[in-house]
Amino acid sequence: MTQPGTFTPYSTVKPLLGTLPGWVPPLDKERIASYQKYEEIYWSSESGFDNIMRGDNDSPVMIPTARTLVNTLNRYTAPGFTFRVEPPEPTTDAPDAPPTLTPAMKITQLAFTKLFRREQFVSRFNSNKLMGGVRGDWLWHIVADPDKPVGKRLSIRAVDPASYFPVYDVDDPEKIVKVHLAEQVSRNGEAHVSRLTYTKVLDEAGNTTAIMRSHGVFKTENWWDLTKPEEVILPEEALPPEITSIPVYHVKTFDANAPFGSSHLRGLETSAADINQAGSDESLTLALDGVGVYATDGAAPVDENGDETDMILGPGRIISNANGLRRVTGTGSVSPYQDHINMLWDFMKMSTGASDVALGKVSSGEAESGVALAICFAPLLSFTGLLDQHIVDVHTQMFYDLVFWLTVYEELPLLNGSGAEAVPLVTVVPVIGPKLPVNATEVIQQVVDLRNCVPPVISLRTSHSLLRAAGLAIPEDEAAQLATEAAESLDPLGEPGGEEELADEARLEDEMGELV
Repeated sequence: MTQPGTFTPYSTVKPLLGTLPGWVPPLDKERIASYQKYEEIYWSSESGFDNIMRGDNDSPVMIPTARTLVNTLNRYTAPGFTFRVEPPEPTTDAPDAPPTLTPAMKITQLAFTKLFRREQFVSRFNSNKLMGGVRGDWLWHIVADPDKPVGKRLSIRAVDPASYFPVYDVDDPEKIVKVHLAEQVSRNGEAHVSRLTYTKVLDEAGNTTAIMRSHGVFKTENWWDLTKPEEVILPEEALPPEITSIPVYHVKTFDANAPFGSSHLRGLETSAADINQAGSDESLTLALDGVGVYATDGAAPVDENGDETDMILGPGRIISNANGLRRVTGTGSVSPYQDHINMLWDFMKMSTGASDVALGKVSSGEAESGVALAICFAPLLSFTGLLDQHIVDVHTQMFYDLVFWLTVYEELPLLNGSGAEAVPLVTVVPVIGPKLPVNATEVIQQVVDLRNCVPPVISLRTSHSLLRAAGLAIPEDEAAQLATEAAESLDPLGEPGGEEELADEARLEDEMGELV
């Protein structure tokens, strides 16, 4: 929420907001209005800048700089997002070996996979993340329908941040004790607000003992403070005792410490507007210079009746009553416009770390050089790394809570104990994929060099691990297969050579099988 009279995440976009929504709490008006305005700017809509564009051009040129910038940042934020199931406690397995799968881990892996496929979670995640970069906030909502068949009861829904209204503890401004999900609806031709509310029930120590849920339709005025609805959709009731977190998960773009996030376009609004203005002016200049502007010292031409009429210019036409008709000399170059646009665009890119390389403008030499790529991408990766960590933190909590929802509603044995004392038998960890493509040729050469040292610097197992990470499809049992082939490398008579000769043959076979 925002405090009037202070600098807020919406101060830079406020001159563009126009009329603020009247149905939301006073401290949320600018936030809700900013979401739509940033979407208009992202989609290069004329309405995004209609308050500040100068001139009377009916068809302004809208250059998609905002869309290009947001899409670039989104591409390097939490790419390849997925999950990994781990035991709740560290195991005694080798550090680089996968943990032994317990029955609970196998069930969780299957349950999450089926849930994410059914809910199209990956595609919704990517869409939610993109629009979160535009608006500054994005959310998830876990819901369940116990009347559906087992295995199909849970849903994960994306939430429009304009419907999200958290309520904080009066004694702890960082602690959320209630969440409203609200939207305008029409009842009997009148505007009302549909409000779904989750409320924490706390004991004297401040611990959550229950989550209450209710859903009703309220009058528009002061709906956030009303307790008696005009219409009851769901009466207030407690969620199952195993569920002790409000099932609404808020991801904030850019600033995880603030109550709400900030759009990637925050502070860049006037630069984007000026680029559009310069593009419109340049387009108009080219049109006028090409078509030409004409002047005359005489009066307007007249028709056969002697009435004034429009002057029509065109091939083969004769103009009468056009004394002193002449063409006004236009501009000789539009380079100043282009230089101005490029200057503004460079500053917008630098402010977010979106270099030309990140935008896809890269030479083959830079693409092959790991050092050059690291230098070019360092600002962008540093910025998106902060976003990644917050995304991982929020989804870690969400995945933790999903284990409880799967146990309660899908009847899976994933908890130890019952009620509020239950603890998960597994841990589900968010995983982010690589941000930059791996140069497989370079990795292979590095592995060859390390294996050819005397003695070798890395083991065969480590070599396989590095090559798999580079994208090579090497089976997990490849080392055993190589050992088998080495053992079968006997002379034609079936007589094995000496131990030293056999060891050399096995080493050569290893290197040939892995690195050729």
